[in-house]
Amino acid sequence: MKLTDLLNVERANILMSGNPLRLARAFLAAWSNGGRKIIMEEPPFPVGGFDGDVFIGDPFSVRGFDVYVFFNPISRRREELYPLLEERPGVVLLYEERYVGASISRYRIRRFLDYIVAYRRETVETETVLLGRLRDGKIEESKVLVRRV
Repeated sequence: MKLTDLLNVERANILMSGNPLRLARAFLAAWSNGGRKIIMEEPPFPVGGFDGDVFIGDPFSVRGFDVYVFFNPISRRREELYPLLEERPGVVLLYEERYVGASISRYRIRRFLDYIVAYRRETVETETVLLGRLRDGKIEESKVLVRRV
């Protein structure tokens, strides 16, 4: 399993945690440049520089997009997301600023997730990413990626 595998999924619920700004922007740019239409809530970071269709609005009120982006679903206890996650209208990217790795098993949202990407800055010169595939709320397959800065 590689990070690039997630770029090609058609329908999946992906949780990115640990405030992975660079990863989220890379995913959004790749999806946008690949012709996918993206709708997102008001992001906590600048979103300029994408070549494709990226809209900022209420993802609950519209359908017909390829990628739906929600921010801080765990911190804000967003139970209204569960029906949408169960429906899987396309790729649903959940961006959580708090780090949630293997502890995902404590949260109800785990039952709706297909993948988790948990970013953590370990030391001054090291970043780690836990990449996991979930099935029935449990991490079925995982890999830890390490990057030296």
